[in-house]
Amino acid sequence: DVPRDGDYQLWVRYLEIQSVRGPFALSVHQAGERRGERVFDLKPLSGAQGYGRFVWDAMPVTLTAGQATLTMEKRARDGTAAGKLSTVGHSRQVDGFALSDDPDYRPKTADLYPPLWVKARLLADHPAPSVIHLFGRNGGGGSSENGYYTGHRSLDRRGLSGSLVPRKGMMLAAGESSAWGDISRMMDYHGNNVIRFNAITGWNQTLVGASFELQFADAPDDAAVFKRVIRSGSGCGLLVTINQEKRIVRDELDWSREALAAARALPPPVGRRATRFSLATGLALSYDNSIRETLDNELEVLGRLGFSGLGTLDGDFLARGFRRPRVGHFILLSSYLGPDRCFSLPNTNRLHQALGAFGEQLAALGPETEVASVDFMDEPSSTPLIHLTTCTNCIAGFRHYLRERQGLTPATFGHVSWDTVAPVTNRAQAVLYHWTQRYRSQVFADFFKRGTEILQAKVPDVRTSVNYNMSLSYGGNMLRNGVDWFLTQEEGLTHGWHEDWLNFGGTFQFCGYLVDFQRAAARKRRQQYGMYNILGGRQPWDIMVKSAAEIGHGVTALHYFNYGPAYSIASDANSHRHELYPALARINHAIGEVEDEIVDGTVPPSRIAMLYSHSTDIWTADAVSLHGKERQNFWLLLRHLGLPVEIVAEDEVAAGALAGYDILVLHGSHIARAAADTLVPWVQAGGKLYLGAGSGLADEYNAPLDLRARLGLPPGTFTVEALPGQGSSFHRLKVLASVQTEAGPLAAVCGLHRLEPWPDAEVLGTFADGRPALLAGPVGRGRVIASGFFPGIGYVRGGAEKRQARDAAITYNPPEFPAVYRAYFDKLMTSFGAVAPVACSHPLVEVNRIQSPHGLLLVLSNWSGRPLES
Repeated sequence: DVPRDGDYQLWVRYLEIQSVRGPFALSVHQAGERRGERVFDLKPLSGAQGYGRFVWDAMPVTLTAGQATLTMEKRARDGTAAGKLSTVGHSRQVDGFALSDDPDYRPKTADLYPPLWVKARLLADHPAPSVIHLFGRNGGGGSSENGYYTGHRSLDRRGLSGSLVPRKGMMLAAGESSAWGDISRMMDYHGNNVIRFNAITGWNQTLVGASFELQFADAPDDAAVFKRVIRSGSGCGLLVTINQEKRIVRDELDWSREALAAARALPPPVGRRATRFSLATGLALSYDNSIRETLDNELEVLGRLGFSGLGTLDGDFLARGFRRPRVGHFILLSSYLGPDRCFSLPNTNRLHQALGAFGEQLAALGPETEVASVDFMDEPSSTPLIHLTTCTNCIAGFRHYLRERQGLTPATFGHVSWDTVAPVTNRAQAVLYHWTQRYRSQVFADFFKRGTEILQAKVPDVRTSVNYNMSLSYGGNMLRNGVDWFLTQEEGLTHGWHEDWLNFGGTFQFCGYLVDFQRAAARKRRQQYGMYNILGGRQPWDIMVKSAAEIGHGVTALHYFNYGPAYSIASDANSHRHELYPALARINHAIGEVEDEIVDGTVPPSRIAMLYSHSTDIWTADAVSLHGKERQNFWLLLRHLGLPVEIVAEDEVAAGALAGYDILVLHGSHIARAAADTLVPWVQAGGKLYLGAGSGLADEYNAPLDLRARLGLPPGTFTVEALPGQGSSFHRLKVLASVQTEAGPLAAVCGLHRLEPWPDAEVLGTFADGRPALLAGPVGRGRVIASGFFPGIGYVRGGAEKRQARDAAITYNPPEFPAVYRAYFDKLMTSFGAVAPVACSHPLVEVNRIQSPHGLLLVLSNWSGRPLES
């Protein structure tokens, strides 16, 4: 219904999928005539990262007063004709229209929200004139038009103000009330918005001992008030959650009292609260801001759940027994880097200022407090390759790195002078490209080394870490973001840390794979390492099993991400999920009972090595690594056979590390020649090699490698048909061939390696055409098993199929994996002399060992998702 004649903008809001277009046409008709038409979503508008985002777009239209008809029609990819677009159905989700004759108007969904009125009344014991400052987190978690955080507002004599400082003459005194203010548009309509109401006398000047009442109403009238909350005592503010859609307002006391009641209702724990092992989580509260009872409640909850540390050095928390904190002090920020975020030329003065003062705080803690680690950054990446090629300082640093730190000469790169040697992004310049990638990792390690050394000047034994991102498991490639765990732990940091998100990975059991890599990266410096145990979206069973597995693989600190609490401005909060409390209390007190064995112990080394190839990651850094995924999934198959492994980097192999192992599992398209030079004689002298499909075909410079020929194996023919993607979607992988074995058929997916026998080799599996799919035979005094397919991915593909058919479960993980793979590879590994150190009757019960002066600790993790009687 158009109110008057005029020129209008017709706005439409729709879901824009970042990678897929879904064109649609809107047309407006009046009195049988088309007044306007436009095709939308021909190109992306938002530029947002991730999956997608709702966007507004408009079309001009001239209308007359009266009824108008709006028609929407699907269009083909080019937008020219009606048709069905082959894309996901919700790519055309349209959820709102707006019509305006104001050419400057830009719609927001908040324009449609019903008002939510609030008024502040200062109580009689309020200590001084002030305003009430508002700031918080939106309920949509950043996915809405409002962003992650709300803006800053204040309540004063005139009502709601957007000024960052109190307006002159507008502060409230004890006994006075603000005018009403509508806060509906400063936050999201859906979800629990969190708003902190603080009494302030100036910008960032809080008023301790604040005493005030907040009144929430449907109209600017005392008679319309539906919720009142009061704060008084120590502190300056109050946290309030607001769900506009449901019209529910709750304050921090409501939430904390509810959490405390749930914690007090838990049965007495078996075990004890840890005092040495760091069991930490986040508590984004302080006595300086919140009501004392709120903090007292939450600290009692966390104590009852068995936590021994928090993400803060707050003295009040330390005094309450949380003396094993893990704290963050981020330094990978623009203000600490050089121009254009250059890692090679950091702002050392600012680093010294920030970290020097923090180091003094650490040094003053005393012996009763032990910081698990100082987190320098969350999920960091190194500088982009393109920066290295254009930055004068980085180019000079690259030459110094090659000359002084690697002992290379210009002739290595086909040059006669260092003046012409520079970083490249062109893969055709293979030698330079390889070393550019290595240098990219080096500047990352060097930057964090500076931070570590500054803290070590104050606290020599400080543990510094970063939370490594998930590229190793998501894409099968550690180096995709330029971060080399091995190099960084050797030269830049003193403590390892990672997280176990593992979304879409297929099973959370891969947390042990990530810890095995941490243990390998920390091995040279004998460092400790820890893990974020992710709570969000995880079932209680998964959380307990992850903790047990991660400890079994060697971590000496856990941080559960994240308690929150849910009514704070912290992210990923789970304090309101009281169903997690029994699991957290159970596993944490069990850890506390054996913490001496854990903290004083180590994981006994395995005699089975699994190769990590930097060279493979360098040459597959722009896509999902097929070989990296096979290594990860083959690791799971071995674990289901009860066989632990040690991750060994190719640089270690080149240095002779294989002397400590009986078996090497090799998955990697590229292998450094120096590593091949030691691998071949190791096999010939009696070593046993499992050689994955397509592995060892090229060297670190992407040149053909004669590894197979030197082992006496024909090269065969290797072809890749598809990259595997994420484990939870493996059930969609096309089966390229069936591998016939004595145990039964196995699925060959992603690629095939057509093998040819070598003298005395035995065919252990065949494709349908009779050609060998798996060969085993002697090489000198050693033995080689060569695979022509990817059994690790095939194994987890079978688990993904089982997971699709499972009932609603208490675990995310597949309930079972195809036994035929285990039966077959158990025989193969036994032929290599591999023996499980602890026999277990159930393949999904993982058994890990920790050896300490106190004895041998067996850690069992039941990944089946159901209790087992025996």
